[in-house]
Amino acid sequence: MAEKDIFLYQVQETNDLENIPDISSDILNSLPDIDTHKIQKNRNLIYNYLRIAASITILLASYFILKNQVFNSNQEIPIADTYDNPEQAYEQAKETLLYVSALLNNGTNHLEPIKKIDEGTQKLNKISSFNKGLNELKPIKEYTKADKYFKQ
Repeated sequence: MAEKDIFLYQVQETNDLENIPDISSDILNSLPDIDTHKIQKNRNLIYNYLRIAASITILLASYFILKNQVFNSNQEIPIADTYDNPEQAYEQAKETLLYVSALLNNGTNHLEPIKKIDEGTQKLNKISSFNKGLNELKPIKEYTKADKYFKQ
């Protein structure tokens, strides 16, 4: 008996819901029209102004930093040689450059297997000449097509 009451209640509620008028179109019609193109245009304009303002801010900050650090005449940067003998300076520079070169070459040791692969692919380049020979034989294929008509 309880199931029958629940079922009848659900049927009554469903009928009540079906009788409610649809007012969604009225609500949509009452909303003011929003021009999304105009909003997007204004947004792009604001972003452009912000980009220009950021660029000007960076330029002004750079100017003041350079003015205070580089163009300040109170500070003099002494420029002096660290070696009295140019030959000794040359030897030191040569030694430093050889050290850097050794460090850079040390990183290329892992590329040795790639060199072996490259040598193998160089040997395979001879196959491309074989392909050229096959391309030269293509006209013969045309003769074999015609040959089947003559044998009949």
